[in-house]
Amino acid sequence: MEWSEFRRKKSYYELIFHDLGDMPLRAESLEFILGLRADTGWVILDDMHKGNYAPFAETVCAAAGLQLYSLRDLTLDRYGRFVCLFG
Repeated sequence: MEWSEFRRKKSYYELIFHDLGDMPLRAESLEFILGLRADTGWVILDDMHKGNYAPFAETVCAAAGLQLYSLRDLTLDRYGRFVCLFG
């Protein structure tokens, strides 16, 4: 399914892994993605090692009332990349 088609659908998900496109697209789409989270759902954000993206994502998620859980210790790879979980 293409992104444009997916954006027209309104569904709610228990688990979302957000790793869409490049970083500008990921930042632009973050609020939309958070709106797809079911009340008891979780969102995993990839590339939280990125200096410009991480503070932005943390602010947007906090504004949505989500708690941050770092998965750095579990997901850190040899390139310094890791994910965070929000719920």
